[in-house]
Amino acid sequence: MWRILALGTGIAVFGAGMANAFAPSTNAALMFYLSSIAYHFVIIFLLVRYTFSPRKVLTEMLLAATCLYHILGSIFAANFALILWFEPGAFVSSLGDPVQWQQLLHYSYVTLTTLGYGDILPATFHARGGQRSRRSSARFTRCCWGLGLSGCMRRAGHDRQGVK
Repeated sequence: MWRILALGTGIAVFGAGMANAFAPSTNAALMFYLSSIAYHFVIIFLLVRYTFSPRKVLTEMLLAATCLYHILGSIFAANFALILWFEPGAFVSSLGDPVQWQQLLHYSYVTLTTLGYGDILPATFHARGGQRSRRSSARFTRCCWGLGLSGCMRRAGHDRQGVK
């Protein structure tokens, strides 16, 4: 069922992306952002379920955890673009140029890695709230993944020998 849902939301993102690319409009952009957010939630659920299922820790689990972190940056870029769609001028560039969704993708990953260059800033209440929720969820996610993966390793018998 979840695979079918992932396929359906993936097709919706592709269709909305193609519509937005070939016939750009505000409605096409909104459909692209909403379908992208739905697709990311489905993929995050599937990766979390796979990553934290109790079994031997393999390279695939570590790669899935890494993918989760990157998808988190991507979903927040879509959320930031949605905020910008509802509230134009919610994010400002240090150069004074209008901010596009590609710059919001850059902004999401730069702040996800806690670099924060300062080239894009949240200018409104909703944009700052979205940034705060992204920052908090990224910290929470890093802690949960570290504890969850170490718990999976412990359940699978990867404890150090002789350490009590």
